[in-house]
Amino acid sequence: MEQKELNIRKEKNLPLNLLRGKTAIFIDLDGTLADSLGFLYPVYLQFLENNGVKGDKEEFETLNGPPIESIVQTLKEKYDFSTGIKELCDEYFVLIKDRYLETVKIFEGSQEFLEKAKEKGLKLFLTTSNYREIVKDFLKKHKLESCFSSLFCGDDFNFNKSDPSYYIKIFTLAGVKQDSALIIEDSFRIIEDAQKKSLAAVAFCPEPRSPLPIVPIAQTWQEMTRCLNIL
Repeated sequence: MEQKELNIRKEKNLPLNLLRGKTAIFIDLDGTLADSLGFLYPVYLQFLENNGVKGDKEEFETLNGPPIESIVQTLKEKYDFSTGIKELCDEYFVLIKDRYLETVKIFEGSQEFLEKAKEKGLKLFLTTSNYREIVKDFLKKHKLESCFSSLFCGDDFNFNKSDPSYYIKIFTLAGVKQDSALIIEDSFRIIEDAQKKSLAAVAFCPEPRSPLPIVPIAQTWQEMTRCLNIL
């Protein structure tokens, strides 16, 4: 899809009153708050290369969202790796941890949005398939740890973002009513799951992708900040 087409879709679908009536925002980390998908793709390729397989972008896109354990399990089953699941997960984790803090940055405008949302009295929750150890160090580095009421990380629970009811369960844990919450995610699959549950969601889409979900679309955090200005 061309950039022009995405802009037209975006302008029609991001109403300024998006946050009216909302008391809590649930924000994804990788690809939404953290500009990390470009970093994660080489990690995925390196992991497969280490195990004698060549990866590709299309397969990587299907793996956006689930925790490392689910990704590794999927790849192990698909390519019949002989190495045990724990050893493979440890290998993937090391590849990520060694580079994440040095390489990954937050998206421009995201810190301003978080700070302003908190000033407006909104509760902010971080939802991610990433490991808590990595997440906490990342937030500390970017001085964002005080912005969030709670972190929901991939190694915290026995369910994850591959579960269609993930956000229903997270809302319950956070003590937030469904109609008071807004989800911001970059994964179209997760957005579609939220749609099916009638949950309010915004697709964060800084680069052209298709097909686009039928939900409000934000290309930048500055757009989301403008929605705060009318509260």
